[in-house]
Amino acid sequence: MRGEKSYHDICFISAGRRFILIALVLFVFISYAKVDVNAAEVKTDAANIMRMEKYEGTVGVSDDKGKAISVMEKMRLNDGNQIITKKKSYAYISLDDTKAVKLDAESSLEVRKTGTKYEALLDSGNLFFNVSEPLTDDEEFNIKTSSMTMGIRGTCAQIEDIDAEHTKVCLLEGSLQCSIKNIATGEEKTVMLIAGQAADFYSSGLRVETSEVSISDLKGFALLELYNDKELTEKIFQQSGLDFRKLSYETVTARLKKDQGKAGSRLAKTNGKSNKKPNSNPGNNLDNRIYQLPIAYDQPSESPSNGNDQENNSNPGDSQTNGNNNSSSDSSKKSKKKNKKNKKKKEDNKKDEGNKDDGNKDDGNKDDEKKDDDKKDKIESPSASAYQH
Repeated sequence: MRGEKSYHDICFISAGRRFILIALVLFVFISYAKVDVNAAEVKTDAANIMRMEKYEGTVGVSDDKGKAISVMEKMRLNDGNQIITKKKSYAYISLDDTKAVKLDAESSLEVRKTGTKYEALLDSGNLFFNVSEPLTDDEEFNIKTSSMTMGIRGTCAQIEDIDAEHTKVCLLEGSLQCSIKNIATGEEKTVMLIAGQAADFYSSGLRVETSEVSISDLKGFALLELYNDKELTEKIFQQSGLDFRKLSYETVTARLKKDQGKAGSRLAKTNGKSNKKPNSNPGNNLDNRIYQLPIAYDQPSESPSNGNDQENNSNPGDSQTNGNNNSSSDSSKKSKKKNKKNKKKKEDNKKDEGNKDDGNKDDGNKDDEKKDDDKKDKIESPSASAYQH
């Protein structure tokens, strides 16, 4: 009896130990699984954050209210942030770990994100984008300009916002649905582009002109990305037949310099328009007075000459004191000088006439004296007839 009871006790203890061991193993397994899930969630959140990965040159960032934000690499971008690049400056933006955007020099872009919906609003300039993986069913990525919207699924392209009514797209890989809208009439037109196609979209008249992409269509900032990404150039070649695999660094740098030269010409042209020659009668217009400030006078101007006499105007620096003297005051000064000069001339003429009159009087007096002398001679000296007597 005792032996049978001991046997049951041993079996019970063994079963309890096995249960505890199994429970312990399950606990450890569940704990590790939970850690892995949390780590995956953290990784997913980090991957979905919009960031400015890096930048070159002078780049500015502002929030959705237009307030400037300190710029740094790897900085987080929020919904409504605007990125602006200056001359010879570029910004590299990641909307997540599969959606990359590069902003060209002298360009402006606003980024937006709501859940899994991404938007890049190109206000001016150019951008290059590469979506390395197709979007999931619940994701949406649109790029917009002032006149059109592009629905991105898994593509690579260059976009130029030429003006308010003209946008150019060069599609290198994948397919792209483009919707153009006439702002005045509200009419819309949708066009599907395939890899290797370029298209100029004109919102006025909803006109679309397509052609084949060539290397001359691509800007230097986009060519540089192709030069640095051999995997992407191979993918582009397989889909579109465009061969950028042997793209040389010299070709890229030459195109960059050319683009920068064009940008400089546009800037100079813009400045030329803003620095128009002032009106000959500016009056009290502040803008006209400002336009006069850059005018330089190397030599003082000369007033008209009278005979062999020449008179220089007063120091030109005096006429430009504080840059605030206008043409009306200059005219007044010239008029006063002219009147003064004429008055002086009249006085000189009067003096000359007076001297002449005095001279004539002297001559007349001399003649009178001579006549008197002659009369004297005639009275004092006997005439010839008197000797004859």
